[in-house]
Amino acid sequence: MQQIPYQGGGAVYPDLLAGRVSMYFATLSSSAGHIKDGKLNLIATGAAKRPAVLPDLPTVAETLPGIDVTVWYGVLAPKGTPRPIIDKLNAAFVAAMKDPELAKILATDAVETVASTPEELTTHITEEIAKWAPIIKDSGATLN
Repeated sequence: MQQIPYQGGGAVYPDLLAGRVSMYFATLSSSAGHIKDGKLNLIATGAAKRPAVLPDLPTVAETLPGIDVTVWYGVLAPKGTPRPIIDKLNAAFVAAMKDPELAKILATDAVETVASTPEELTTHITEEIAKWAPIIKDSGATLN
């Protein structure tokens, strides 16, 4: 494979749809419309388990055990934000993540909601850095 850098995910779709790019690692939500229209084919998910909404979609880990590449989002606040404000924001986001209607909407794009504490998010970020830092270093990748 040869990497072709793009300025954001949206820029790759014209080339992908025209066949000038043979594959793309994308989020399901960004590709869902093209998949539903039959213009793109799903090959596999980088997640460790098959998404509930796409139980027939194989995982890369089924071929290469140990692979777990998932997209996740966290809500961050500037350093020094008072703890009562962090707690209030966290409570609002936890309530939203527990809303069955939101979960149903997000599930159509294979997005699973997770509600956590600020400490759990900090642990997750720390684990992700530890997981990816050596891989990035070994690859020789640099920021442009």
